[in-house]
Amino acid sequence: MRLLAGLARQAASAPPDGRLDLADGETVASLAARCGVDPAAVGTVLVNGRAAGPEVRLAPGDDVVFVPPITGG
Repeated sequence: MRLLAGLARQAASAPPDGRLDLADGETVASLAARCGVDPAAVGTVLVNGRAAGPEVRLAPGDDVVFVPPITGG
């Protein structure tokens, strides 16, 4: 699991090395909650390089990346 930009500072309960044991039925939303990630602060979640919604179930070995909203102009 990787938390990009300010999300890493926000998620106080996320392990520093990004490695977690997944609970049975773990989803993107439950992983975010367990790590202290505010869903409102997430713009995109990638699971194994593909966009994923909060209901996506995770499997051992999945690469999960939380990306904050990207703004600018």
